[in-house]
Amino acid sequence: MAFFLEHGAHVAALTRSSGDVESLTSEFAGSPFEAMQGDVTRRADLERLRDSAIKRFGLINGLVNKAGIRQRKDFMALTREEFGQVIASNLTSCFEAMQVFAAPMIAHGGGALYAGLSLAVLYRRPGLAGLTDGEIRWPVNGTKRRLRPTAA
Repeated sequence: MAFFLEHGAHVAALTRSSGDVESLTSEFAGSPFEAMQGDVTRRADLERLRDSAIKRFGLINGLVNKAGIRQRKDFMALTREEFGQVIASNLTSCFEAMQVFAAPMIAHGGGALYAGLSLAVLYRRPGLAGLTDGEIRWPVNGTKRRLRPTAA
């Protein structure tokens, strides 16, 4: 977040932890920064973040989605429910966030969406169950055309 703020961006962040909201708000005090508590797996929380960012900053020009979880247990011990939580946080929430944030970008003529998926695969740590590494980037233009990935 510091990188974006240092380069003139206005930043709105969503985190599950109230402690993170407090520490981030303190760290970036005086900057065009807003943090709120919420859960990326709940579309209503994503919409609340979007609406708040538009109200405070006027436009949304980009989304950087780096949310994700991992289960700290052996893959073979992972339950279907636990795997579902990983998919909801690491994959489905990326889809939801991209839909929620793309609409206002299209309405004002463009923007960019970036979703970085789990980096756990880079560390090759045994006993961590995650999602494969990768990234998705979509430019968003003002037309009603489909969004197409520039890299996957």
